[in-house]
Amino acid sequence: MLRLAASSRRGFAQLCAAAAPAATSRLAMASMAERTQIQASILSWGAADAGALGLGTLLPPALQPQSQSSQSSQSQSPRGLDSGSGLPRSLGAEQPAPLFVSTPTRVPGLERYVPYAIAAGWAHSLVAVQNPGLGTFALLGAGLNTSNQIGLIDPETRQRRRQHEAADFISSQDGDQAVPAKAVSDFTFIHRFDDQPVVSMACGRQHSIVATATQVVGFGNNHYGQCGILPFRARQSPDFVHLNLLLTGASRELANTPEMPLRVACGLDLTLILHADVLYASGWGADGQTGLGVDTDVRLLSPIVFEAEDFVGEKVHHFATRADCSYALVSNSNGVHRLFTWGNSEYGQTSLGKKPDKYLKPHVVPGLGAASVKQIAAGGSFAAFLTADGCVHTCGYGPALGRGNHTLESLEIAQLDRALFNFEPVVQLVSGNDYVMALTVTGKLFAWGRGQWGRLGLGHTADAWVPTRVPIEGKVTSVACGVDHTLAIVVDNE
Repeated sequence: MLRLAASSRRGFAQLCAAAAPAATSRLAMASMAERTQIQASILSWGAADAGALGLGTLLPPALQPQSQSSQSSQSQSPRGLDSGSGLPRSLGAEQPAPLFVSTPTRVPGLERYVPYAIAAGWAHSLVAVQNPGLGTFALLGAGLNTSNQIGLIDPETRQRRRQHEAADFISSQDGDQAVPAKAVSDFTFIHRFDDQPVVSMACGRQHSIVATATQVVGFGNNHYGQCGILPFRARQSPDFVHLNLLLTGASRELANTPEMPLRVACGLDLTLILHADVLYASGWGADGQTGLGVDTDVRLLSPIVFEAEDFVGEKVHHFATRADCSYALVSNSNGVHRLFTWGNSEYGQTSLGKKPDKYLKPHVVPGLGAASVKQIAAGGSFAAFLTADGCVHTCGYGPALGRGNHTLESLEIAQLDRALFNFEPVVQLVSGNDYVMALTVTGKLFAWGRGQWGRLGLGHTADAWVPTRVPIEGKVTSVACGVDHTLAIVVDNE
């Protein structure tokens, strides 16, 4: 952890909120003097078998480098074939990794950095940090790397990529350092951005997208085009690429200002990028999740059109995706707002009051004052909305509705009782595939939904049908949900 000046603590809590689009960039541009006194830490919990929690545990033999695997005779069952205790235990490298950790646990090894942005995927995690002593910004990664989704390339793979011209540049400064490519169980240096802080980042199933003030890069599996670029050589059709410019044909100097925001989000195999008020999509399209009117894969980022009766969208304000359904809040030239949705709808998660298989193009969501929507969380079978009054509204299917075990499905958007959040306004709303995290104005974290693998952080693996307080000491300033694990930034001396 690292201490930040008391005068900047309130700002730190506000600036770390990943759901506020400009949050990370404003924090990153804060003076180094202001960051020397805050105790900021990363906590993680959930599925631990691939190292995504960054706790430095011994990986299962199938994911270990040869040298580590040969030193251990411990056998680890694949996820789903064994039930761990779910309780924190000694997490040193001499111990086999628990399959999951069900209570928030402090990530070691980041004491000299200021973490200011986090992202979580299916079994991998990214953390953006600053080294106040040097004034530089870096990207760290942990977890599964079988498709290069944390951007960590071993020397052999690196040389092959160079020969095939499949990368614009190699990020790691440890050019010849032997680094295990399959997975890493602690947060490992990936790339240094110097004076370019990360302003937005997201993780999908096996890919990641990172945006700085002037560029967007993608790495990991690109089989469906989710990294937003065509293969460098069509005859080779590589399935994954490493740190390539995504907005093909656009200037490398991409503006990131309040007037021209640069933001990213990932579905399972989908990428959405907001630039200059326009939302672009690429990737898996079988459920219409690209919003481009097709149910085929889209291999280059393409602009989504938002039109309805008497409405032509001109500016995208907010957007969200996590699985195969997406949302966007859009305004026209007269400042009228509409909430749009598209993609998979078999559980009613598109909030349109019915359950067709999919919507290939954006449709307007009725019944919720669009202008009041401040954040959106689009899960696998549900959707949740945060309105300007700090209230949470949900629809769809499953315990992530948050309305109690008597309500399994709802095709209508309804508000959750404010008492469930101790009557505190919610300021950040984030979803995994089948669970939700809500952060209140005082830094309290609430979780509900599917509890498998301890992803809710409640000390058990049972489902939570209503918002339940996550036991964390300190003030939570930001949270990121993967599929089976969760990360949070916490200020300890707030």
